[in-house]
Amino acid sequence: MVINAAGPWAGAVASLAGLHLPIVPVRHEYFVTQAVEGWHAGMPVLRIPDIRLYARAEGHAILCGGWEPDGP
Repeated sequence: MVINAAGPWAGAVASLAGLHLPIVPVRHEYFVTQAVEGWHAGMPVLRIPDIRLYARAEGHAILCGGWEPDGP
């Protein structure tokens, strides 16, 4: 078993072993708030698919981002 954890370079790393991975790196933006009372790292991720938004705890802050409906 081999784990390829090269992130956006995963396709290039796989090609070094003669493999083609049908992947494309996708960028997205997110923001992190200041600390919010009651938030902690053990909280689940919140996903709202209708508006392509997610939020999760980042320490005691909230990390919020989105994704494209039809990525490359």
